[in-house]
Amino acid sequence: MGLESGPLALGPTYFTGEILERQLYMDFNALDGEEVLAHIAFDVGLAQDSLKLHVHPDSLILNKKRWSVPDVNEVWFADSNLVFNDFTFSRENQNLSFYNKPEGNTIGLKFENFRLATFTSLLNPDEMVAIGRVDGDFVVENPFGATGLLADISISDLNVLQVPLGNLALNAASKTDQKNYDFNLALRDEGIELELGGDYLADTSGAQLNLNLDLGKLEMAVLEGLSQGAISGAEGYLSGAFSVNGKTNAPVYQGKLRFNNTAFKVATLNAGFALKDEEITLDNEGLYLDQLTIEDNEGNGFTLDGQVLTESFTNPAFDLKLTANNFRFLNSTAEDNDLFYGDAIIDADVSIGGDLNLPEVSANLTVKEGTNLSFVVPESQLDVVEREGVVTYVNREDPEDILTKRLEETSNTGFSGYQVSASLKVSPEAIFNVVIDARSGDNLLVEGAADLQLDLDPNGRINLTGIYELSRGHYELSLYNMVNRRFEIRKGSSITWAGDPLDASMDITAIYRVKTSAVDLMTATAAGGSRENMMQYRQQLPFLVYLNIEGEMLRPLISFTLDMPEDEKGAIGGSVYSQVQQLNNQEGELNRQVFSLLVLNRFFPSGSNTGGGGTTAMAKSSVSQLLSSELNSLTDNALGGTGFELDVDLDSFQDYQGEAPQSRTQLNLNARKRFLDDRLIVQVGSQIDIEGSSRERGAENALLGNVSIEYLLTENGRYRIRGFRKNQFESFIDGQLVVTGFSAIFNREFNYFHELWRGIETQRNGRNPIEDSTEAADDKQKE
Repeated sequence: MGLESGPLALGPTYFTGEILERQLYMDFNALDGEEVLAHIAFDVGLAQDSLKLHVHPDSLILNKKRWSVPDVNEVWFADSNLVFNDFTFSRENQNLSFYNKPEGNTIGLKFENFRLATFTSLLNPDEMVAIGRVDGDFVVENPFGATGLLADISISDLNVLQVPLGNLALNAASKTDQKNYDFNLALRDEGIELELGGDYLADTSGAQLNLNLDLGKLEMAVLEGLSQGAISGAEGYLSGAFSVNGKTNAPVYQGKLRFNNTAFKVATLNAGFALKDEEITLDNEGLYLDQLTIEDNEGNGFTLDGQVLTESFTNPAFDLKLTANNFRFLNSTAEDNDLFYGDAIIDADVSIGGDLNLPEVSANLTVKEGTNLSFVVPESQLDVVEREGVVTYVNREDPEDILTKRLEETSNTGFSGYQVSASLKVSPEAIFNVVIDARSGDNLLVEGAADLQLDLDPNGRINLTGIYELSRGHYELSLYNMVNRRFEIRKGSSITWAGDPLDASMDITAIYRVKTSAVDLMTATAAGGSRENMMQYRQQLPFLVYLNIEGEMLRPLISFTLDMPEDEKGAIGGSVYSQVQQLNNQEGELNRQVFSLLVLNRFFPSGSNTGGGGTTAMAKSSVSQLLSSELNSLTDNALGGTGFELDVDLDSFQDYQGEAPQSRTQLNLNARKRFLDDRLIVQVGSQIDIEGSSRERGAENALLGNVSIEYLLTENGRYRIRGFRKNQFESFIDGQLVVTGFSAIFNREFNYFHELWRGIETQRNGRNPIEDSTEAADDKQKE
């Protein structure tokens, strides 16, 4: 076990102890994995009116190294007095000593070549929180009374969170009056110029301060390093001056902090911000902002004006005004933030009053054109199932029975202690995308205009009113991880709120467009008809699958409707559209056909006259598509990198060429190999009947039914010749034929028609287009 928070990573740390003969024996242990990071054993005993502490010298470990301490080391504490005897820790040339000065009541520490990592390794042994070399003395005078400091100590090469901060020096001395002390703390080099200097008067009720803090420079690059990746691309520097007077228990302070051409980028937002020449003023009464402007990358400003009154530190009061115009606060990708990313541009007019106990916020927010924001549902939320309320017991004879009556649901979200009134408008061009499952690609994209009013009461009750009218969008989902389907949201769909945000009323229609044959839909209707009449339904027609979502957001009513485009309703005499209309009145059959269209992109046979059994034929056809995909994937893995290509296609279908349809299954094999630096391509293939056979004579399967030999006359393939032999189905009249021939091929891409003949024009000028094409290919390779 351990503790991790930000840069801190404490391993297992524990105290153990026991009391033997009026003596308390203690062990402190800190581990880094299986290694002992630190071990200090000591005992505490009572001698008359004093406590004595003694560190055992035989097992002292600091930062995984053995340290030594004198056997007779002691610390005595009695009557506001702390006395050290031989209390020195050392290792090689490192020393840390605790001592008392001969005169007065003092506690002194002396450092010699002491490494900060000896102690800071306890906070994180792998990545040091702070390192540096400490030398000098630090003495506390009268620690239990009017405390004063005497110091001449330095930390060289101070490094915090792997960020160099420079050299720190502390000097403090007493004046002629022993209660007066000079004080000077300085941190310089490595982008920091900071000095805290002055004097103070020691007093038992609290020191009287007279100090000045001068921040000459604090480069933003230093803050970037200390932010642990929270900001990047930092430029410019901070400066300021502050004074501190009064007593330590009631200090009086005032000063200013200035931003000098500062700029930075927030990592999770990937958005750049700049404060060119801005200033913050503070004193005992509060913190003051005078039109402080933060600019985005386009120079659009977000302005803060007003004050935070700090008369009570525990409950500051607010009087702030925030305004923004076309301000881009998000410009990120999924690599920057795995929960939300995209572009977000807003207008804002916000007033904040009240105090910390009850902030009062009044806001007018507009999400502007150019916003394209994606939200990712965390994977941990995908499997969450609400267990409460799954089973509800109701006394139907007495619904108001107190034992079974359901408590009224409220919209108290836990955000209590705020008074918020916000008007939210969304530009019709703003786009929102909800990634429901990043692995399968399920997502919802919407675009439209919204005019909403949000009110949050101090008791946590939220009231949301308004309409979000969708102009376009889609819902893309994965079915059983096999196929992806995309529903286009129809313009005019809407979501309406009238109180509880979770009780929104939805009226959304989404459309899935599919082009398929209507033969399986029309089998029952066309039963007994001629083969020619059945064959006309085999042509591909467009169909529309409507997904209708109505009712409350938490209890939506989902239904489906089938339709055809307006210009296709008259196809095949309108018989197909008529069947679609009838189908919409048969809920069970409609749902079955919708499921088939979504999963298989085809209708489910609706009758028994399908030639080979509707369900069986459909299943075989679907399975053959899946097998073909898997076989091709297997051959790619087996033959990848050999230059030999093998395509496999398993096709199951109904053959209507004879007097009665028959089930056919064919295995199509095609092998291809390239020779002569890929200039010669040889391809052979065949169709092998696995179930059924061709009705045409001469159409028997041959091992090499299809042969093609192709040669690229030019290296870029623009001119090529091909000889071939094909075994193919020509038409219902000619049937299956073997075609042998020779072809010359000209292949060229063009944007304008006249570019197609550009090579011929050069030939007329006495140039060889074949040689020109070859030379052009050679020049391209050299480039």
